[in-house]
Amino acid sequence: MPPKAVTYFRRRLDDLWRADAAQSPRRLVPTATAQFQIVAHLASNSHGDLRRRLWQTAAAFTGLITWLCQDAGQLDQASAWGTRTLELAHRAHDKQLVAHALTNRAMVDMDLGDGPTTVEMASAALADEKRLCAKVKVQALQQAAHGHALVGDRRACDQLLDRAGRLIDRIDDDHPWGVATRTPLYLEIQRATCYSRMRLGAEAVRLWDQVMPSAEWRSSGVFAARQAAALADSRRPDEAVAALEAAVHVAEKVESARLRQELTTAWERLAPWHQASHGQEVRALFDGIGLPTTP
Repeated sequence: MPPKAVTYFRRRLDDLWRADAAQSPRRLVPTATAQFQIVAHLASNSHGDLRRRLWQTAAAFTGLITWLCQDAGQLDQASAWGTRTLELAHRAHDKQLVAHALTNRAMVDMDLGDGPTTVEMASAALADEKRLCAKVKVQALQQAAHGHALVGDRRACDQLLDRAGRLIDRIDDDHPWGVATRTPLYLEIQRATCYSRMRLGAEAVRLWDQVMPSAEWRSSGVFAARQAAALADSRRPDEAVAALEAAVHVAEKVESARLRQELTTAWERLAPWHQASHGQEVRALFDGIGLPTTP
């Protein structure tokens, strides 16, 4: 098989990542899985450096599938695909990819709300930090920061994000995974999310105000819901409702369990206004997408 096959499948992977910015994850999983199966079959029947590069590409596909399952709320499947990514990274003998796979697993643990395990998995990714490229270091550092945010350790969270910030401009590799690190204001998004989780309302709001104007349409739904939670924590319910309205407009078009969970979190933060007009407005918005507002 010609080596250019690797280039072809990496372009298909890029296409799927771009599609993720506009489509629902459930629609993309079958296509991504089919592409992975083809690459894995080719790798199994190849030799030498081509085999190794195909396994690297296969792992990049399973990393994407892990993310798609997370976004669809299928965390058991995400965990299984994350384990598969780690296995393939080892088969490819790629230290960068192994660390990336560990970071992916940490992201699943983050979605499960398990702060200590998130920190442990991200720290494992950084075990051989001196040999890692800037992209992998940034990924692992920001993921560890999320773990510390989940347990309320702001100091550790800030220190890790500051370290990542000193590396973000050094990302210059061509690995077909970890593409999110090239998102505009990537670390500002991570810090805003961490601050929202720690209920640092005013500080989180300032960061979301910076992030929102450049957010891609699909991501803007999740970001607006997190912004609404921070606005509620800042006791700005009118603005929180407006942010939720923007988030719901995205939720109407995208089947994202992650977005729906963020909407639910924002509703919980609006508890002081559930019986006021603000609560009625949000109930009407949520009714339109079938999202309950009762326990």
